[in-house]
Amino acid sequence: MKNSACIHLSRALTLFLLMFSSACQPAPAPASPTPFPTLPPIKPTSTDTILFSLPTATATSAATAQPTVTNTPAPLSSEGPWLVYSGQVHGDQGIVYYGQLIVNQDGTGKTQITPDCNPDNIQESPSNRLITFSDTIYLFDPAHLTWTLVYRTWPSCYSDYTGDNERGLLAVINSGIEEDIPELFIYELPGGKIRDRLPVLFKCPDEDKSCYTGYLDWWSFEMAWSPNGRYLAFSAVLENQTSDFGPSSDLYMYDTQTRKVLRLTSGPDSVAQIWWSPDGKWIIMGELHESSYPFTTSVWAVSASNNEMRKLYSLEDGYPQGILGWLDNRRFIVYNGTSLYDPLDLPAGNLNIVDIDTGELTSLFEGSFFSADLDKDDETVAVYVYITEPREGYEVQGIYLISTSNLKPRYMGSGEFQPEWDNKLKLFVTDEPCENDPKGKRAFDYKGEWQCIHSSLPDHYPSPDGKWQVSIQQGTWLEGDGKQPVQIFEGNAVQVIWRPDSAGFFLLADQNLYYVSLPQVTLTVIDRYMSENPIHYQWFEK
Repeated sequence: MKNSACIHLSRALTLFLLMFSSACQPAPAPASPTPFPTLPPIKPTSTDTILFSLPTATATSAATAQPTVTNTPAPLSSEGPWLVYSGQVHGDQGIVYYGQLIVNQDGTGKTQITPDCNPDNIQESPSNRLITFSDTIYLFDPAHLTWTLVYRTWPSCYSDYTGDNERGLLAVINSGIEEDIPELFIYELPGGKIRDRLPVLFKCPDEDKSCYTGYLDWWSFEMAWSPNGRYLAFSAVLENQTSDFGPSSDLYMYDTQTRKVLRLTSGPDSVAQIWWSPDGKWIIMGELHESSYPFTTSVWAVSASNNEMRKLYSLEDGYPQGILGWLDNRRFIVYNGTSLYDPLDLPAGNLNIVDIDTGELTSLFEGSFFSADLDKDDETVAVYVYITEPREGYEVQGIYLISTSNLKPRYMGSGEFQPEWDNKLKLFVTDEPCENDPKGKRAFDYKGEWQCIHSSLPDHYPSPDGKWQVSIQQGTWLEGDGKQPVQIFEGNAVQVIWRPDSAGFFLLADQNLYYVSLPQVTLTVIDRYMSENPIHYQWFEK
């Protein structure tokens, strides 16, 4: 899993934007809903739970509800099934952010899944399962109700994962046999079996046995799996290479098929950032002179097949480098920022196109920016520019559109948030409502042409057994089991998550997550201040 192509201003903004990320959606049902009669909606009160019964379907009956408050807390069950979803997580010092939570299938037992990295505590178990989200991966053992955070984009867990939502390989750098000497472990997930182990990643020169503590820092070792998942590129100090600043690291490559390690570089400088080209033929490597901070001074392309090295460019003032995205297998867009997943390092600076074959560097943008996103097909970048002093083409702070074929910037406005590229719609989508349509969102294409888009959420959510259905049509309605349709919410829910046994469902509406039991309908508030868009979730059974 790789870091997102979109960079964000701060940790708070990054986490806030997670609220608007895309999520798994149930398969859409037929799009020809039957009109419902106008019935009074069930309106939640300030209490956590509302109880009411569905009226029997007759020709003249009307749906009425007599709410009754209930409160039935329960611990997390050891039997399952369980729902894991993205919601509010409470961290240290009262910090609230979006993370992962787990609840019983009836909505009780809400438990926060630990946000702390501990991949070195992986336990081998045949019952292990993977909990996968866009920026985090957990190892979940339903037999013992334990979970381990093994990967996240930032802050790094000193790990990298290759695979899918069910299985793959995890590379982990953790403490080894000797104190402060890191080792590289390759785990087969979800089982947790150790596939390979490189016992020492760091060797001091023979004459200096006290260099460990002073040399190792949080940026000392980077690694990245190849696109096909066969190779792992990583940095290590194994050959007693030294520089004026102490031992220097080199680039190595581990082959999962042969289980051999190949050394790709040798020299006095240390390895900084590591990326792979989309076709897996080249490793892009940052290089730095000083070991006290990742001041990247040059960027190289290293062939994964024959060790050929090409110096792509140098930096007069060393600065960590980040890749915004690849235009094809040979060209990528680089910026002065960081590949170490620290969004607090912004604003970033400069956007340049780098050509591996020619070594040519083409400037797209010079200056500072808060965030950027890439339309790869049309080779266009939407960048939120930070303006300290007006200059030609960039008179005011805001969103600009820059094309590789036309470097003249187009000002798109001073929106509050950076638009995000939607690869399905082929549009840069903002969070701003349309002028005459508050239910729509403003979006623009690579030409800078605006349009209003609407969510393509399904209108019907049938239960797994087919006996019930939640329909979204001028409100949120529940029907089935020979009962008259009841309007649960006056507004349209944005997501329905059915229990596997059809005995209830979770409902995301009004930025609240509710659990609704059946056949006696009980609405229970599970989480508040949720996303306005569908959330990411997974069901797990024992």
